[in-house]
Amino acid sequence: MERLLICKDVEQNTILIQQQLDETENITYSIIDNPPVIELVEGKIGKYSLDTEGNIIVVYEDVPKSEVELLKEDNEALKQAVTELSMIVSTLMS
Repeated sequence: MERLLICKDVEQNTILIQQQLDETENITYSIIDNPPVIELVEGKIGKYSLDTEGNIIVVYEDVPKSEVELLKEDNEALKQAVTELSMIVSTLMS
């Protein structure tokens, strides 16, 4: 039997969350009243997780860098390497 869990906004007639469920008896469903607040932390993404005792907690992970950001970092590293090589060549030439 296939199972799909959805959370929908009936007013907007849209699906907010959808997840295919594995066929297992180990799945429970809960609605958590007053869950921990996910704070806005620069450079981090807050997500809900479970601690070792099964309590809902918030964990923060680094925001993955975009390809543009990674290319900018590579570009800066190359510029730095060129500057250092130029200084070495300049020293050797004098």
